[in-house]
Amino acid sequence: MNELIKTKIDNIPTNPGVYLMKNINEEVIYVGKAKSLKKRVPQYFLRPHEGKTQKMVNDVVDFDVIITSNEREALILEMNLIHKYDPKYNILLKDDKTYPYIEITNDEHPFIKIARKVKNKKSTFFGPYPDSKAAYEILNLLNRIFPLRKCNKIPKEECLYYHMHQCLGPCIKNITKEDYDKVILDIKKIMKGDTKDLVNSLKEDMYNYSDNLEFEKAKECKDTIDRIEYIISKDGERLSGTLGPVEEGSNTDTWCYPRIFIYDNNVNYKSDKLRIIPYKDTFTEET
Repeated sequence: MNELIKTKIDNIPTNPGVYLMKNINEEVIYVGKAKSLKKRVPQYFLRPHEGKTQKMVNDVVDFDVIITSNEREALILEMNLIHKYDPKYNILLKDDKTYPYIEITNDEHPFIKIARKVKNKKSTFFGPYPDSKAAYEILNLLNRIFPLRKCNKIPKEECLYYHMHQCLGPCIKNITKEDYDKVILDIKKIMKGDTKDLVNSLKEDMYNYSDNLEFEKAKECKDTIDRIEYIISKDGERLSGTLGPVEEGSNTDTWCYPRIFIYDNNVNYKSDKLRIIPYKDTFTEET
């Protein structure tokens, strides 16, 4: 155990979080999560190990830790970092068993779907969702609220969704990009928790319909408001925070915490104290 590791061990916080083990070439060779970083990380260097674990420890010359608000955030961050760095000593989470995202496609006539990987960088993604059931519930509610197409292929005539006002009807109408952009903007607002304007507009419509004795339409507005509030509650259960990109160059939205702590041994710093950086920097540059 070198002096750098000894110094960092003495200053590890007790918070939950993720740790990144690095080799002599500053490559990330292992990513792990911990309920308490203070208890977990020192075990690698202060206790004897066998097999692969001991070989990994022998290769470690430095490590970083990232503090999270809770274990669920650590779980999601661990998964993202493993897929980013593909560490040599990680086995789990390197296969296709990833958490789902909600994707808004960038097609001429966009639609919403579940995606397991962030592939198309022109699409917009929200996630990941540790609870896949919640992801599908939110997807279904978004499809009921917003009139994007539901069909895999554009049919030659209108379908039931059009008559239910759940599709703009690109099969029979000329839907412009501006029309779609407005719908997608509203979806993004909801997924970011910015629902005030939309809900207020729906409430105004609801009261107007009610005053005009159009109670069925008023109930539709009320149901839509309830669905929006449900989406916010389910997404809040998944992970709280602000939005930031998953990977560089992608048009990707994912929940993350606004500020985190990470160890940094950059030559621009005179000590190895904790440094506060934006979450997104863990995905866009080495620190």
